[in-house]
Amino acid sequence: MVIKQRAIRHDQKLERRQAILAAGRELFDQASYSEISMESVSKRANLAKGTLYLYFKTKEELFLALLEQELESWFDEMDAWLAGARETGLPPTLREFASILSQSLAQRSLAVRLIAISETILESNIDYPTALRYKLLLHSRMAVTGAALESLLPFLSPGAGVRLILWVYMLIIGVQSVAEPAPIVRRTLEEPGLRPLRVDFQTEIESILSALIAGLSSATTR
Repeated sequence: MVIKQRAIRHDQKLERRQAILAAGRELFDQASYSEISMESVSKRANLAKGTLYLYFKTKEELFLALLEQELESWFDEMDAWLAGARETGLPPTLREFASILSQSLAQRSLAVRLIAISETILESNIDYPTALRYKLLLHSRMAVTGAALESLLPFLSPGAGVRLILWVYMLIIGVQSVAEPAPIVRRTLEEPGLRPLRVDFQTEIESILSALIAGLSSATTR
């Protein structure tokens, strides 16, 4: 009987944790990270603010957990696509691969926005166990997806697949930061002479990825 009660409590804790993350997701869809507070999350989740801190010590820890969920989903999607491509026996061209990868990222704006602030904000106010868990998750998923890339793209040497995924992660941080500037900067880019500085995330990430992958390919055929 005691075991059953504990199981119920555990399930309830998991449900409450998911409710908190769902509240954070909803708020982040509507506002910038800086505009969101733990109090606003607790209100959206219909929980006392003190209860929120039983699950997440800081706002950064909460949104890093949300990023973990987003990354797991994205890696699952990419792994499934890579497995399907291997089964067909018809690997995509380099341009097709860059296009598919950039489209998958563009469709996950929440993940992209969180990745863009991961290094400078989300990782700045968390404890060591939380940071270690995130980095271990990132490394393990990159290793699996990287190995799948190496089997599909023959020009990638052992370990190069992981490096490519890491480069993609770094590109997201840079391109998203320029594509979504501060509101006042966005206003300046409406000026006719400054419009060439406006950046579309999917267009730029696809162009950079195409050049990057083509460079890797040509380097191995010399």
